[in-house]
Amino acid sequence: MNRIVRPDKTPRRTAHDMILEMVKFSNYGSGRFRTDADIKRYLQSLGYDFDDLVKRCMENYNMPIPTENLLGSTWRLTGGTATSISPTGKELFSVSGSGELTQKAYWGCYEESQKQLKECISDQSYIKFQSALVLGIAAIEAYINYRAGIWNETHPNERLVDSKENKVSFDQKIDEWIPVMTNQKKLDKGNRNWQEFRYLRDIRDNTTIHMKQSGYGISYKDLADLINRYSYGISGILIQLHKLFNEMIPPIIIRNFYAPPVKIIDEGE
Repeated sequence: MNRIVRPDKTPRRTAHDMILEMVKFSNYGSGRFRTDADIKRYLQSLGYDFDDLVKRCMENYNMPIPTENLLGSTWRLTGGTATSISPTGKELFSVSGSGELTQKAYWGCYEESQKQLKECISDQSYIKFQSALVLGIAAIEAYINYRAGIWNETHPNERLVDSKENKVSFDQKIDEWIPVMTNQKKLDKGNRNWQEFRYLRDIRDNTTIHMKQSGYGISYKDLADLINRYSYGISGILIQLHKLFNEMIPPIIIRNFYAPPVKIIDEGE
């Protein structure tokens, strides 16, 4: 029987680029390091040889990168009170007693999407891929709304509003809201990320959200193809958005973008 697996090993170029991206964007935000050489010198100052890190990462792409922030989006609470604060300092909500708190909903949504994607691979499950896809696209939408919330706090006379009375589509937010919030920067739609996003969004809309058939079937080859498209269409788009806003990228997003493509193997191998 054939199975879908994600290899541990990755090509040198992929390992090289992932380490640079992780150090530059997942911990300090863009701007601290002007060149790749700056990053290599920084790692050397911490006692790490860049070429050695690349070789180790080639053998296991999940290897922790030096200075990588391994904290996730959600805090587990056992007592007391925790408060969610916006980047501008505004108190959003608080939780008292035992519970959990996620300050950035898009990040938590993406983490759950990744959990479903991993289970999709381990269980060979198309329905879990659909769950991962719905959550992944929701994470993209949530990120744009999160940035709009920051904009509205600092620009009360130029608010960007999506409401029952003033419906704004996702494409409008991409084409109209983002340039407003980024001083006329635009999301690049000429790359593979956007092409794959549109492909996956059509699947979500026509297969997952609005099922038009009484059943479904998919080959593992086609499922593997969808999983590999996710890296570009979901993770790639989120990386682009973070860079437009010059914002730290959660490491889990970078890892999925650079993850080795899944492949089909015979269980007898």
